Amino acid sequence: ALRRAQRWTPLPREQNPQRPSMPEDLEELLIEHGTSWQFGVALQLGRVTGRRNSAIRQLRWSDIDLSRAEVVWRGKTDKVGRQQVVPLPPRAVDILKNLEHRGIGNAPVFPSAADPTQPTPRDTFQVWLKRAKARAIKAAPESERDSLRLRLRGVGFHAEKRSFVRDPEFRNKPPKVQEAFVGTNHETLRKVYDEVTPDDLRAAMGFTSGPQGEANREREPRVS
Repeated sequence: ALRRAQRWTPLPREQNPQRPSMPEDLEELLIEHGTSWQFGVALQLGRVTGRRNSAIRQLRWSDIDLSRAEVVWRGKTDKVGRQQVVPLPPRAVDILKNLEHRGIGNAPVFPSAADPTQPTPRDTFQVWLKRAKARAIKAAPESERDSLRLRLRGVGFHAEKRSFVRDPEFRNKPPKVQEAFVGTNHETLRKVYDEVTPDDLRAAMGFTSGPQGEANREREPRVS
């Protein structure tokens, strides 16, 4: 009985869980209104690597080989405790190369203000996310604030991973390749992260909308 109680399951229990992804315009808006370079860089790396924020924010420069375009995702920072060496997308290499705050050796990529030898805590990233949302809503025209507030609801670091997983090109990769790249088993990717939206269905079925057969409303941009 104790073993069953301790068993962890990643699958949501809700009948219809809300799992929003991160459209590029919202990502740009949050970065624009962010209060820390770390916040923006972490969002971008989440989008191009498909990794969880917990693994990204705990990266150390010793995990990264920019000359080989590779990263070691350490088991101790991985949700399932699995260590992997994975190629870095060109966009991720560019982001890391252009950081003004680059470190060396075992220094964290996202150093804590309280102790630069340690990564910035999760709670700090969540505070930055809340602030960016609040600032973005406040900066929007009053007539658009309610709509923006609804679009931002539930959108966070995990939404970047969802955007990556839902990209059509990624969906077409073999399951083992998907698992190895994002560090999540294929069953969880399909049941927790992926989702077929009405616009996905229209595109797949070749349907159009509007009285003159106009194309359906713009879908989320692909992950680069």
